[in-house]
Amino acid sequence: MHRIAGSVPCQEGYYGVRMYRAKNGPFMIGVCIQRMDLCLPLGEFVMSQRCAEVRNFRDDETARLTALHRAPDREPHRS
Repeated sequence: MHRIAGSVPCQEGYYGVRMYRAKNGPFMIGVCIQRMDLCLPLGEFVMSQRCAEVRNFRDDETARLTALHRAPDREPHRS
C-alpha cells in the first residue's frame, strides 16, 4: 500500500494520476478514486509537493520493475 502525503493508505491497487472536471469548475487532479479529498486543482497540483511525490513514486517503481524483469546478461557472440 502506498501513502500519499502521509494520508490513510490507498488500497485501490492502481496508482495513477486522474484528471476530473469539477461541475462548473476547474480541472482537478486525483491520485486515488477512494480518496477524492486528495484532489487538487490542476495548477495547484503541478506546483505542489504531491506532484513530486507521484513522480518519485513512478520513477522508483520503474527502476524496481526494470531490475526485477531484466533479461539475464548474455555472453557476447564471438565470430
